[in-house]
Amino acid sequence: MVRDSTSYMNHPHRKRIQCLSPSYEATCIDCATIGGFSSAWTILALCDIFRRPVRILYPSVNGVNDFAYTSLNTTFEPSSVVPAGHSTINIFWYDQGQLPKQGSWYAVNRFVPVLDMKCKSKNPLTYYKDDIDHRYKEYDNSEDDNIVTLDLLNCSVGLDDDTDILQTDEYGEDIYIMEAETTRECCESLDPIVSNVLDVNTDHKSAPLQTMRPASNPGKFMTNEELLKVIKSTEIGEKSIPHGIKCDVYIVIEAYDDDNGANYFPDDCGVWDWKSATTVNQTFVVTDTLDKLRTVYIKREQYCVKKMVNGVIIYEPLFPQPSSVLTLHRYYTKLMEDNIFKKRITTIAGLPEFISVEKKMLAIVEYCGTMPTKLKKHGNSKKSEPYIKTDPKVIQRAAEMAEHEKVSNVMTKLMEDNSFTAPKSTRQINDKRIRNRKRKREENMNSRINIADDVQPTDGGHDQKL
Repeated sequence: MVRDSTSYMNHPHRKRIQCLSPSYEATCIDCATIGGFSSAWTILALCDIFRRPVRILYPSVNGVNDFAYTSLNTTFEPSSVVPAGHSTINIFWYDQGQLPKQGSWYAVNRFVPVLDMKCKSKNPLTYYKDDIDHRYKEYDNSEDDNIVTLDLLNCSVGLDDDTDILQTDEYGEDIYIMEAETTRECCESLDPIVSNVLDVNTDHKSAPLQTMRPASNPGKFMTNEELLKVIKSTEIGEKSIPHGIKCDVYIVIEAYDDDNGANYFPDDCGVWDWKSATTVNQTFVVTDTLDKLRTVYIKREQYCVKKMVNGVIIYEPLFPQPSSVLTLHRYYTKLMEDNIFKKRITTIAGLPEFISVEKKMLAIVEYCGTMPTKLKKHGNSKKSEPYIKTDPKVIQRAAEMAEHEKVSNVMTKLMEDNSFTAPKSTRQINDKRIRNRKRKREENMNSRINIADDVQPTDGGHDQKL
């Protein structure tokens, strides 16, 4: 997709695809990421890989004149000649676990192949006739006899969450929508190409990336001892948080300090609720082997332990006093779109001297819960695209480059270097450059805030009539 991006971006239906799908850059990242999602751009690439036409079906939830219905019901052709005997692949846009509702956006979360065959199901079929009171219409007339034609106007549709079946009540042949959970007997009778697709594990939510590690206790953050164990076993941290679905995973990353000493850990999860975020700092005495921690408190310039004596809390000084202590800085926040999905960032200060300098610069980023697939847009944005923060390192580098050349030229170079991580606009670069200049002026005690402040005392000293 990256190599042939120009040809895909010049597709005749590119404008419609851009309105209804993520950007081409975002799709390329998802396509190369375990746990990423597909879109119409991915289907175009699929045509070239299989060298087959791909016919995609989208239900007329909001009528046959709906923009999504008229745009996404189409057949994509491969760029090369289709070999003889290669039939069309039929794919249905499917929203797992949720029936289409008239008057709403049918937010699909996966593609599934439609097969003109019957399969044995291990589970009984469930009908949802009462849940859908509107009708569908056949979207086109195909001359290919191998393609399954759906009369979506005269059939009631029922979706079974367990068997993933599309059931028609007025036809002798049932049409099934199959996913990776389909029984083995069905897959053996399929075309080898389609069978290979079904063999792929589609459960992305529980499949962490190579740089992500699954949590030992899903649904909970790690204990203090577990955090230390991770630091001990990690030699090199990641440069940045990788893209992809994050479900009860953690990443060990190199802490990045900006000019103000603040750490930044940007990710692709969307907008975090910084207003409700909390920071917890705790001090511990640690053993030489970093196996156990003991909480201590600073009272009257001494390290003490807390005890309960006759119902009264007292702080007893340690003897002898520890020569060094360890401090855990933990930052908690929730996702704005779904406050059940949480993140915790832990940095450790005061590690013993035998710990390498590289490990002392590590931070542990934990994600607790399941990352939602629908991200929230930025509160100040006029666009409907989900908000994904640009890496501060990229912005800082762009601002430094903008000190010596035009901002537009900097933007062009960064886009040519890596359009996926480049700033979203030249305004981002210019704003960062202005903030950097202001900070430098304030740090320089011999400089004024602006030129007018420098000129004013000079003029005042010569305010005399000649």
